[in-house]
Amino acid sequence: MVTAIKVVVSILILCIAFLIFQKSLEYFHPDFTRGFLFGKKEYFDGIYKYGLYAHIIGTPVCIVIGTLQIFFCFEKKFPQLHRKAGKIYVVTVLFLAVPGGFIMAFSAIGGQLSELCFLLLAMLWMFFTYKAYQSARNKNFVEHKKHITRSFILMLSAINLRILTFIFIQFFNYEGVQMYTLAAWLSWVPSLLIYEWVQFRKLKV
Repeated sequence: MVTAIKVVVSILILCIAFLIFQKSLEYFHPDFTRGFLFGKKEYFDGIYKYGLYAHIIGTPVCIVIGTLQIFFCFEKKFPQLHRKAGKIYVVTVLFLAVPGGFIMAFSAIGGQLSELCFLLLAMLWMFFTYKAYQSARNKNFVEHKKHITRSFILMLSAINLRILTFIFIQFFNYEGVQMYTLAAWLSWVPSLLIYEWVQFRKLKV
């Protein structure tokens, strides 16, 4: 039963990641009259363009590797593959996905609240990913698992953001800048807080 749930969840995550990547391909032929790039023409050709491309190339790679690693326990079944895939994940997060997201954060839809949200997300994703790598190098696998789980939770914000915006628009007829800002915060803060609460409860048992 647990294995079946893992398979279903991982397939769902990977399918949404594929759809996000497919949609992102449009940004290589940018349309500034609608959608995500609306109103970004005046600064797109600066550093923003490179941040966007780094982020949309790096994040899907992270989602695929992270999902397979978390749900199918490569560290137990395929330890060599686990280490190699883990290194690719870390490099992609630290040198593509996060720097790209950090650059994009300064022009986020929703103004300062959204900018703060995405800046915090980028910094925390980088921090926990690096700590996961560092703890693995030190053979502290208990801490490694905790940090990489935090990294995975933050990575899933890309999926959660799309799901939340779809729900808000389709079921609550709630759209616009305020909706996007709310969805951005909800895409990772509650998940991370719940995980930290669970870890705290374990320490008290």
